[in-house]
Amino acid sequence: MSSLETKWLPSMSAVGREAWNSLAVPAGNPMLLWEYLNLLETTGNVSPGTGWTPAHFTLWRGKELAAAAPMYIKTASAGEFVFDYLWVEVAERVGKPYYPKLVGMAPLTPCRGYRLLTEPGAETELTLRLLEEVEAYCRRRKIHAAAFHFCDPSWSALLSGRPANDYTAWNHVDFIMHPKDFSSWEDYIRHLSKNARKNARRETESMAEQNIVLRMVPGREAPDSYYGLMWEYYADTNRKFGPWAAMFLNREFFRRLKEAMPDNHIFCAAYKGRGAGEQGNDEPVGLSLFFTSAAVLLGRYWGANDFYQNLHFNVCYYEPVRWAIGQGIGTFDPGMGGDHKARRGFLPQMHASMHRFFDPLMEAVFKGNIHVFNDH
Repeated sequence: MSSLETKWLPSMSAVGREAWNSLAVPAGNPMLLWEYLNLLETTGNVSPGTGWTPAHFTLWRGKELAAAAPMYIKTASAGEFVFDYLWVEVAERVGKPYYPKLVGMAPLTPCRGYRLLTEPGAETELTLRLLEEVEAYCRRRKIHAAAFHFCDPSWSALLSGRPANDYTAWNHVDFIMHPKDFSSWEDYIRHLSKNARKNARRETESMAEQNIVLRMVPGREAPDSYYGLMWEYYADTNRKFGPWAAMFLNREFFRRLKEAMPDNHIFCAAYKGRGAGEQGNDEPVGLSLFFTSAAVLLGRYWGANDFYQNLHFNVCYYEPVRWAIGQGIGTFDPGMGGDHKARRGFLPQMHASMHRFFDPLMEAVFKGNIHVFNDH
């Protein structure tokens, strides 16, 4: 391990795409790909001006990249989807600074599966090196805490229970489905409860009753107009949530998405009128956007030009489920949310954000009280 050189890099452009993706592609998470992380930076969504200063951890064996993790120096918590404002208040009450902090995650989206990207067979050893380097970096830079959000459960287990560099888990719940467990759409329906089956049939049938047709449209096949429209729908959906909105992406991100990663996203498009959309020339009345790999489908954004009964459930859940079953997708993560996902076959699963404070008092307070949240 001593032959490895640590480099903290200020942008994804400082790392070669092929080198990064040689570690990221096997991890199976499209939000950890070089293309996605670089797009966030080059479109200005992730920058010091938005509270996200890139400080990417890399380990090199000569010119070969042995490990990497996207990390960011944060001066606020917006866009993390781990709502730590209570701990900010605690720090203020005890007279301790909370920011800046160092955060490892895929920015601006609640996407589980974060981990150190490593060469095969080296994960445990290189994770220990990561934790050592994070502590040294934070102490040099007077960074007060470090955290890893939406961790892959198998990786987060490596971060706790250690005599040094011990991280504490803050548990969170999301809702996940494993489409490959179903042989067909009807098999999925059969696995629902009696009431859920009735609702699923009623909600899906309501599309035809409203003369709405749904299609899954891969990014490589999507008309350019879909990206501007997706931005409009995304912005409108967020405006409806007022102070609880999560509008962190600009129009430029959507405009450049197709060029950046055409094979790692897909739309569910809703068209008004039977046969609409078959030639790709009709403007969708609703769109949802997913990121995907061979292993996962990640629901991110959606919107529509008007209210249509049950459209949200169909473009965000039912039609993508049907597609994912056909593709043999292992995991469908529809995004943050709760009971309405459970009623449509998504099951609650625990994941953790892992935290360490470098101030002894804040570390003791966090460790001594996090059980209140974890046991809730």
